[in-house]
Amino acid sequence: MNFKIILLCFLITMNIIAQEKLGQINDPDGYTNVREQKTSKSKIKFKVYEEEYFYFEELANENWFKITNMDGDSGFMHKSRIKEITEFKFKGKTYKASEIKLKIRVKNIGETFVRIIQIKNEKTVCDAFVEVYNEKTEKFDYEYIDPLGGSAGISFLEDAVPNHLILTKHGSYDGRTIIVNNKGKVTEMTGGSISKIINNKYLLNFEECDLGYCGMSVYDLQKDEIVLTYSNFIEGLFFYKNKIYIHLQNVEGNSKEYVGLDLKNLKLKEKEILELSREHYFEDWLRFELKDGCLCY
Repeated sequence: MNFKIILLCFLITMNIIAQEKLGQINDPDGYTNVREQKTSKSKIKFKVYEEEYFYFEELANENWFKITNMDGDSGFMHKSRIKEITEFKFKGKTYKASEIKLKIRVKNIGETFVRIIQIKNEKTVCDAFVEVYNEKTEKFDYEYIDPLGGSAGISFLEDAVPNHLILTKHGSYDGRTIIVNNKGKVTEMTGGSISKIINNKYLLNFEECDLGYCGMSVYDLQKDEIVLTYSNFIEGLFFYKNKIYIHLQNVEGNSKEYVGLDLKNLKLKEKEILELSREHYFEDWLRFELKDGCLCY
């Protein structure tokens, strides 16, 4: 038999890297240490607590398994402290762990904490849920998210604006943004995946479509309220001579008509005829945490 084939068969038999499985800890202490190396004498990287989910890989002929928590941090845990979860229940539904990918993130701001649950599966592509806990509980459900623009799920920004947590739903034509301030106020608004902060005061949110934007909203970060909403199709956003211009849906066929965004008076200005091109596209957007935050795509 060819040596390469023998080697390949050996690696498959050893099952060096197994399929990830969903797990929780099995520890009477209520937490388990995760180590840098496969030994109890190795440095502790982080801890996993009761009720937390994580993914683990069974390594053949090993007593220590590689685990990855919901924040994407990895390390090693002794197999005696791991119990496999074959299914879990959420919002009245039972999910088989082998058929889905789960991500749960918890973020704190002031005395408020926010839990973001995302479930990738073949039946609904992506389900995402946001739960905000303070003096009262507020919940937002985004089911059957269509991965338009190549992404689907919830992403977030913690440090873009002081004292605010910004969460954005990516995918589908119904873009949404949730803003939570450090006093626990929660606001849901139109627009998602494309955002920009102007003068450290206004947050502009744009809702992506295949050929442009489906609408926009403007949030005053100092007053903590929505101050402008536009719900019609927008072909493009431009920055020209230090001003923001919006190319609205062209009904009359004049591709040179634009309206200015007047943030001082919080309105859209009258139409202007401008010679704008691709070099004037407004591209300085906030960079949302897509890789680790947005689960499904």
